[in-house]
Amino acid sequence: MVKFTLICVIVALLVCLGSTAPLNADETPKPYTFTIESVDEFGNTLTRTESGDGSGTVKGSYSYRDTDGVYRIADYISDADGFRVSVRTNEPGVGKHQNGDPADTSFEVEEPPAGIYEKYAKASPAAGRG
Repeated sequence: MVKFTLICVIVALLVCLGSTAPLNADETPKPYTFTIESVDEFGNTLTRTESGDGSGTVKGSYSYRDTDGVYRIADYISDADGFRVSVRTNEPGVGKHQNGDPADTSFEVEEPPAGIYEKYAKASPAAGRG
C-alpha cells in the first residue's frame, strides 16, 4: 500500500509540474515531447513519456515496476473525444469490477509474480491474526 501511495503522489507531482504555465502566456498548443525515467534507491523504476501534436491532442504513458516484478503501465490520450486511459498491471488486489471498467478506463490485469502474496502476507501486521 505504501508503494501504491508513493506512486500516486509522484504521478500527481509530475502532472502538476507538467501543467504549469506563466500568466499571460500564449495558450495555443505547441508540439512537444518528453520522457522521464527514475530509479529509486531500492531499484524500483518510474517512467513517464508524453507528447502533444500541436492540435491539442496529448498522448502519453507512465509506468512503475518494482524489484519484485510488480508493475503498472498506464497509456492515456486526451483529445476532442475526452480523456481515456488503458491500464496494464499485475498488482495484487487489482481486478475487474463487477460492473466493468470505470469511466473511460480499461484494465488488463495479470497475476502478480510468484511469491508476492506470501511476501506481503508475512509483512502485514494482521498476518497470523484470526
